[in-house]
Amino acid sequence: MKLAQFFDKEGNLRVGMVDGRAVFPLAFSGDMLDFIAQRPEVTRESHAIPLEEVRFAPVVLRPTKIIALGLNYRDHAEESKGEPPKAPLIFAKFPNSLAAHLSDIRWDPGITQKVDYEAELAVITGKRVKDCTPQRALDSVFGYTCANDVSARDLQFGDGQWVRGKSLDSFCPLVPGS
Repeated sequence: MKLAQFFDKEGNLRVGMVDGRAVFPLAFSGDMLDFIAQRPEVTRESHAIPLEEVRFAPVVLRPTKIIALGLNYRDHAEESKGEPPKAPLIFAKFPNSLAAHLSDIRWDPGITQKVDYEAELAVITGKRVKDCTPQRALDSVFGYTCANDVSARDLQFGDGQWVRGKSLDSFCPLVPGS
C-alpha cells in the first residue's frame, strides 16, 4: 500500500492511498504521524483525485528526527575518492529540509554554488526503540519511501561537518511511501 500526505481543495492536510493514477483520501482525521501512531483500519473514501490534481505534502511533516548515514554505499565512497567509513558516518537533516513530491528544490546562489543530490532509501519508523535487537528495530519500521539527499557540497566540506550543507530548505524531498 502506498500512502501519501496531501492538501485537499480547502487546504486541509489529508492522508490518502495512491492507487494507479489517483489518490483516494482515507476516512481518517489527522496527519501521517497520527496515522502511524493510531494504525487505524484503512478505509478509502469513494472519490478519487487524479494524481495531476494532487498537491502533495511531505510524507511526514513533523518528524522528531531525520537521521542519515553518509558514504553508506561503497561505489559512492569510491566515487568521492574516499574510503568507506569503518563505523557508520551519521548526520542529521533538519525538518525544514523536507519537501513534497514534485515540489521544487530551491537554494540561494549567494549561499551555495555547488549543489548535488543522491537517491536514498528512507525508512519511516512508527515506534521509539532504543538499545534493542536488530529484529526489534525492524519491528518499529512503518514503511519505506524514496528520498533525495540534496547537498550543498561547498558548505558541507567547507564547514567540516555536514548538517548545514544538507539541511537547507527543500533539501530532503520525499515521495509517497509504501
